[in-house]
Amino acid sequence: MSKPKTIICWRFQFLLFTCLTFLCFSNSIYAQSCEHDTVPPSINLNTEDTVFHVVNSEYFPTRATVTDNCSDSTNVSLTVNSNVNPYVVGCYQEYHTAVDSSGNRSLKIRTICVRSSLDLSAKVVSEDALFQVYPNPTSGTFQAQIGLEDREGLEVVVKNMLGETVERFDLVDEQNLIDIGSQPSGMYIVTLRTNGVGYVRKVFLK
Repeated sequence: MSKPKTIICWRFQFLLFTCLTFLCFSNSIYAQSCEHDTVPPSINLNTEDTVFHVVNSEYFPTRATVTDNCSDSTNVSLTVNSNVNPYVVGCYQEYHTAVDSSGNRSLKIRTICVRSSLDLSAKVVSEDALFQVYPNPTSGTFQAQIGLEDREGLEVVVKNMLGETVERFDLVDEQNLIDIGSQPSGMYIVTLRTNGVGYVRKVFLK
């Protein structure tokens, strides 16, 4: 009668040993992958990329969240820079920057368009006509088309996905040729600035 119990005990010990070995091996692989971690954290705005707000009402930003493949969210730095003025009609930006424990950095931008409480939908439809970029994707140069009548003091600022300014141009014409061909391939944030208000477009450089 003791032989079956011995077999069951041996099988249980073997199963336990196998599970512990697999767990240790998995932890070892995970530790090695995180030791050379190059994956940036992921930012979730918990809203659309562009949100609309009624002018002259207090603005309360939705809190973004962050996840990382190696670091706990409490070990990821998330900073927010914002120029939102809810009392002036225009489009503004919130820059969310996340840095994990390995130094990997990511950036996500939320655009807040402050609009009149009267006829919000009509304001939204006309938004694209104010600032357009094409071709997109681009191989290096693209046209920035401005739909604003008053073009005095206009400038375009181009930033990479780390939030670093890589190019800055003053605009005087309705159509302007922008050259970012000296930059590496990837996504860029192109912002048209006028009187403290920004209009944002994304451009992919092939």
